[in-house]
Amino acid sequence: MSKREVFWLVENDEIKKSLWRLGLSAAIANGKAQAPSFREEQQVAILRLSDHVGDAFVEHAARMAHSSGYEGPLVAVPIDSTEELTKDALRAAWRQRTTVLPDPEQFVEMMKAGPKPKSLSAAELLSMPIEEIDWLVGGLLPVGGMLLLSAKPKAGKSVLARTLGLCVARGVPFLGRDVRQGTVLWLCLDEDKGTFVPAMRALGLVGTDAVRFYLREDEELSPVAWLEQEMEVVKPACVVIDTLQDLVNVENLNDYAQVKRATSVLKRMRDKHGCAQVCIHHNNKGDPKKKDTGRMDAALGSVAITSAASAFLSISVTDDDLRCAWSRGRSVEPFQGLVLSMNEQTGWVTGGGSQYEAEVRIAEPKVIQALGNGAWATTAEIVEAVECRRQVALGALRELVKAGTVAVSKDGRAKTYCLPHAQDSASGTAWNQSDTGNGGNLGTEDDLLAYSEEIII
Repeated sequence: MSKREVFWLVENDEIKKSLWRLGLSAAIANGKAQAPSFREEQQVAILRLSDHVGDAFVEHAARMAHSSGYEGPLVAVPIDSTEELTKDALRAAWRQRTTVLPDPEQFVEMMKAGPKPKSLSAAELLSMPIEEIDWLVGGLLPVGGMLLLSAKPKAGKSVLARTLGLCVARGVPFLGRDVRQGTVLWLCLDEDKGTFVPAMRALGLVGTDAVRFYLREDEELSPVAWLEQEMEVVKPACVVIDTLQDLVNVENLNDYAQVKRATSVLKRMRDKHGCAQVCIHHNNKGDPKKKDTGRMDAALGSVAITSAASAFLSISVTDDDLRCAWSRGRSVEPFQGLVLSMNEQTGWVTGGGSQYEAEVRIAEPKVIQALGNGAWATTAEIVEAVECRRQVALGALRELVKAGTVAVSKDGRAKTYCLPHAQDSASGTAWNQSDTGNGGNLGTEDDLLAYSEEIII
């Protein structure tokens, strides 16, 4: 077409994404969209489909380009609306391009009327349609968005990312969320080949999976140069970067300006190709006394890192070694402590249940152990004896009473608890063992051990 890069102005989102998939820069110029910004070296072209009504769209697109400061030549490129948008079709249409010039009389009228305000009126704002988000991973990662996957070292970031990448390549659900199938580019910058390749084999990677890999030790190009070249050829739906710092190589992650410049390179790639990015990053060490709840401000470095992301996914690790997923972001359907489970043989990660529910299950044998001496105990005594959060201990106690595993008696206003085999004491009468549904045998040491093992499993 031309040695200059062409920036296309189009009528709707469907055409824009079609051009994105071809690796071309494009923006909507339909009267509701915000005016794009153009670089000096770009040639702006208006794609005029055969079913456009007159030249209204071309005229409006030309106005938008000029209003945004573009001073170069404008061309209109006609193309049949029934024809598939391919590079060959665009090359053929380019030969029919025409220069866009304002009508002389209309130009005089425009000059007489003076400049029109560029701002939107209240009525125009309220009449703007709300575009639905196009999700690559439902409620988590939008098409063309960036997901920052961040956690402390050894929390399982790369393990979770491997599952996510393969879910996109196959179009299968990820942690219960629907996934659109697409090609994945994987930049393995942190793990060595001897660790990464066996992990992908165990995960079940097969030769037909739509994933392509960059292994630093096998490439002469820098990761950024390789990524820019490969995206032009492969047209990926998603790029996984492990890790973000290894790619952008910022000297000081706390320097907002440095980080902003580095992440703008990734944004330019997303805007140009319409691909999503999953960037693996580290959390700071934080205060060990504070509960780890996957906060966005826990990400290592400047806030420019989290502000560049469309969504934030973090993994917290509890004192009981539970891995839980937390997510936040614009229009994101958040994970709020979703418990993550990993298959030890394959490394495949699944999610199910909340952190609170899992902690209650873990606390139940601790409550039974606290009541193991057969004496009646108050709520306060049980909570003090069980080393966990108060609400978790109370939840475990409540579930055990509901199941008939723990007896409860009320002496005045205070409740006391014991195992079903406990005899009458000063604080209350013994539990009616026939009501436990197990013949009164739960109080034996063997039964207690078996119950504890069942809970742990």
